[in-house]
Amino acid sequence: QVLFFVNDKSKDKRARLIDALLQSPAYARNWAHYWKDMIRFHATNQNALQVRYDALEDWLTEQFKKNKPWDEIAKAMITATGRVDENGAASLALAHEAKPVELAGEIARIFLGVQIQCAQCHDHKTDSWKREQFHEFAAFFSGTRAKPIVRAMPGQLPVFEVEVQGRPRYTMPDLANPTKQIPVAPKFFLASAKADAKLPETIDAVARRTLGASYITGQDNPWFARAFVNRMWYALMGESFYDAVDDSGPERTAKAPEVIETLADQWQKGGYDIRWLLRTIMGTEAYQRRVRATTTAAGKTAFASNCPSRLRSDQIVEALSLALGLPEDLVAVPTAALNRGPEGKNKPQNGKKAVESARLASAAAQGKGQGKATRLGGPRAAFNALFGIDPSIPNDDVMGTIPQALFLMNGPMVHNRTQARPGTVLGEILATAPDDRAALNALYLRVLSRQPNAKEVEACTAHMGKVGHRVEVFEDIYWALINSTEFVSRR
Repeated sequence: QVLFFVNDKSKDKRARLIDALLQSPAYARNWAHYWKDMIRFHATNQNALQVRYDALEDWLTEQFKKNKPWDEIAKAMITATGRVDENGAASLALAHEAKPVELAGEIARIFLGVQIQCAQCHDHKTDSWKREQFHEFAAFFSGTRAKPIVRAMPGQLPVFEVEVQGRPRYTMPDLANPTKQIPVAPKFFLASAKADAKLPETIDAVARRTLGASYITGQDNPWFARAFVNRMWYALMGESFYDAVDDSGPERTAKAPEVIETLADQWQKGGYDIRWLLRTIMGTEAYQRRVRATTTAAGKTAFASNCPSRLRSDQIVEALSLALGLPEDLVAVPTAALNRGPEGKNKPQNGKKAVESARLASAAAQGKGQGKATRLGGPRAAFNALFGIDPSIPNDDVMGTIPQALFLMNGPMVHNRTQARPGTVLGEILATAPDDRAALNALYLRVLSRQPNAKEVEACTAHMGKVGHRVEVFEDIYWALINSTEFVSRR
């Protein structure tokens, strides 16, 4: 595919490739995984079997495949009720046990780019959000509960549902008298003419969420569009318009404000067409320029080109599958969630658990230990546990770990698959390439999707002269490419 694109001399080849990729099945699954991770890395419900992220990812995949407008997707997730195995959108509520205060903070973060959760117990210390505003927003999400309806059985996952509880009455504690509860009516904290209306305290649960979703996604609320545009720009370009990708509300100052305001305004007026937005970003000169070696330093021009960023766990699985020729069942197994610590932070694995995750990932890729790997969520789950990262954290804060390095350096999967045996990728390349330079080009294309530059050719040629054994040399090069920073980075 790389060679086909490079050899294509037509002027519109980039636009045609972008359109083809946006229509591919991988497009929908890629963004479904991204938004699923957005939820699971900040979930307060640590039990992934209850939340059913597999159902959420499947549901999101269908929405992206059909190019559903983002406001419709958001409304469906905010208002979702019923069994999670029948409506994957309910996973958002189950990820927070359908608790209104937890949902308020996360819905504001995900869909508005506003960090209002600090105002739950007191007025925000640095922003203008008041405690009353937080609880007025949380009141939209009262009146539902997470309810188990199918218990876990051998070979069968449990099933939970989001149940509506009639006409709730939301209250918040009185700080002057903690034994007293103050009734609170729903009200949208990003005020507009429509959202400023006073709602009754006893409005029913369905109407609460429906109204809340309409205020969040309404055409008179610019922050809904800006939050999504900022996130997608960050995912594609490696750089956010704001200091934090999930903290971009009216209290924050944007870099290049005219860019995000214009892009968000056009996208909003056009009906929240996701493919249009991605096509527009990928069609920019900034996106198509050569990737910068580092993020933008102070005083430099921002958004001039892409910044490198770490691949997600599912992308690393795909990259390993293609580079090493792994079995299809490794890629096909549904994703399971990684448990998180308090406040949505990454929960560090102890050494024994991390090594076990690496062992399971390697064993699964070789067809060994499938039973245990499946019970833990399948081979992909082992990779997720080892390489998973929160897509909301800054790229500069994403660090490799010792277990990750050990997996790629010494894991049996990489060791066995980088050998030049019959049936392996390298064995096929060495058997069919007319000479060593052609073999080197083919290996670089397979692993890094590019050909080696002059310095790399010189270094590899020198290594060939030093070692002298053709098979050993190419096994060394193969292993080195798999263990390079470039292999696990989007560049």
